[in-house]
Amino acid sequence: MTILIGLTGSIATGKTTVGELLRQRLNKDHILKCYIDCDKIAHEILRKNNEKLIEALELMFKVEQIELDVHSEDVLDSEGFIDRPKLGEIIFKYPSLRRKWNKETHGKVFNEIVTQLWKHYSWKQWLPGAKQDVIILDMPLLFETPHVKRFLKRVICVSIQDEQVQMERLLKRNPKMTREEAHQRMRAQMSSKEKEKLSDYVIYNDGDLEALTRNVDTIYSQLKKDLHLNSG
Repeated sequence: MTILIGLTGSIATGKTTVGELLRQRLNKDHILKCYIDCDKIAHEILRKNNEKLIEALELMFKVEQIELDVHSEDVLDSEGFIDRPKLGEIIFKYPSLRRKWNKETHGKVFNEIVTQLWKHYSWKQWLPGAKQDVIILDMPLLFETPHVKRFLKRVICVSIQDEQVQMERLLKRNPKMTREEAHQRMRAQMSSKEKEKLSDYVIYNDGDLEALTRNVDTIYSQLKKDLHLNSG
């Protein structure tokens, strides 16, 4: 049987690192069927639909009365594609623009997630003696996306207990970002505390990589025990 496990976490909590550590352990046990990275999917959709999304963004700028050329280096990279970090700097200043942008793109991302899931599901998984394996759905906005959680067997949340540590890591990752901008990014998402309450497991990442690795090992052992996952 194929088990779908969600992985989520707020910005700058270390979800990507935890995802890689989980991937290594699942591969070692030969039970990872696939790892679906929603950030990667969003990036690919941006590239694939670049021209249409630029047009949509231009209209949004007009409606929001934003005096900025959508074709400028403030929005696009050197190849003419929408630059996600640059766009992020803009849309987090305008909540209504961010909502419009999310409405324009999230449906496309969700459809691709469903497509990838169907590729890896088979009626054979329900046969007696079928191999047990795992699909990881790495999704930052997991709880903010309707209907996703109902398909997940378990949800793992990566969290930082000290919000100041989260802030400092975000600023270190984005040297040009101001504290006010970092605060906007953090407040624009569901809080870590809220995500923790909705999750089955929480991996804390307030310390160094060694401490994080120990926390991942603890939760991974618990997950295997709870779901009766055996090495392949």
